[in-house]
Amino acid sequence: LGKPPCGNRENEHTCGRPLGLRVGPNGTLIVADAYQGIFEVNPITGAMSFVNDLSVTSDGGKIYFTDSSSKWQRRDYPYLVMEATDDGRLLEYDIVTKEVKVLMDGLRFPNGVQLSPAEDFLLVAETTMARIRRYYVSGLTKGGADMFVENMPGFPDNIRLSSGGYWVAMSAVRLKRSFHDPNGEVATYISEVHEHNGYLYMGSFRSPFI
Repeated sequence: LGKPPCGNRENEHTCGRPLGLRVGPNGTLIVADAYQGIFEVNPITGAMSFVNDLSVTSDGGKIYFTDSSSKWQRRDYPYLVMEATDDGRLLEYDIVTKEVKVLMDGLRFPNGVQLSPAEDFLLVAETTMARIRRYYVSGLTKGGADMFVENMPGFPDNIRLSSGGYWVAMSAVRLKRSFHDPNGEVATYISEVHEHNGYLYMGSFRSPFI
């Protein structure tokens, strides 16, 4: 989504840095950018008007996204990790009303966000706390939150649905199980994984690969 001189750390704050990407119901791409916010891209016609990750309802009516910090930008994330400040938020954007609402605040480096298959709750990764919180968006517990999992074996990044649960990418981890490529390819700084037709597609917040 950028041309030279974009593409390096020094120009991130002016060029932007997409971190979350979802396919909308109309075939467009909805992007969460650490600097530019949320916008929609048409793969055919290009950018349309529209901070870390996002999740979109199946009807395209609402976008849930994380704002990792009100102090540090993406290029300064090591300072956010070291400070472990609780200035992150989970927000909701209504496509129809164009309104943004804060669902949760006081979060420590909120990162990946994922709607449940039934779209009744959201999972939010708190990276520096090595845990995942759950926020209910419907039902009797709507507006409530609880702990989904804590004391994880590393720093959770993005969360995505799997065939029977959730995939959680970790950029720093104590290994319990590993997947090996028979061709010997080594992938580092993995921050996202997507399961499709028996394959895992991996992305990185730092290294340029899929």
